[in-house]
Amino acid sequence: CYILDERIEKINVPKLIKLNWDILPPGEFPWEIRRKQIEPFIQKAKPGNRSVVMYRVKHIINFGPDFVAIGKAGFSGYLILGFEKKGLFIFESIYTNNATYVFNKNWKELSLLTKREILTNKLQKERIIHRKISWENRINELLA
Repeated sequence: CYILDERIEKINVPKLIKLNWDILPPGEFPWEIRRKQIEPFIQKAKPGNRSVVMYRVKHIINFGPDFVAIGKAGFSGYLILGFEKKGLFIFESIYTNNATYVFNKNWKELSLLTKREILTNKLQKERIIHRKISWENRINELLA
C-alpha cells in the first residue's frame, strides 16, 4: 500500500519508533529556568528586599518542588511551591518581615482565602515567621 499526494506521487511516511520510556520526563528545572519564571514575581518586591526574597525562594526551590504557581488574587504577593509527594504546599511572600505559610491539603481553595480567614480558622499546617536562621532551619526540617 502506498500513500499518494494530489499529483499521484508517492509520499514517504517516516518510520515510527515506539519507546518504552517517557521522553523528557518531568523533573527538576535548572535554577536559571526557574529564576526566569519567578522573576516577575520577585520584581513586585521593594528593590531593597528583592535579594532576600530571591534567597528564600531559591532555598525552597533547591528542594525540587513539583510545581510553582503565581496567582493574581487571594493570597496576593505570594508564590506557591508545591511538593505533591510530600503533601506540602508552601506559600512564600514577596514581603520581608512577613511569614511563610505551609499547607498540607486543599492548596487551591486555601489560596483564595485571606490571611485573616486562614489564621482565624487555623487552616495552615504551619506559619514560619521570616527570621533568617529559624526560618531556614524549619524549611530544611520540613522539606529534607
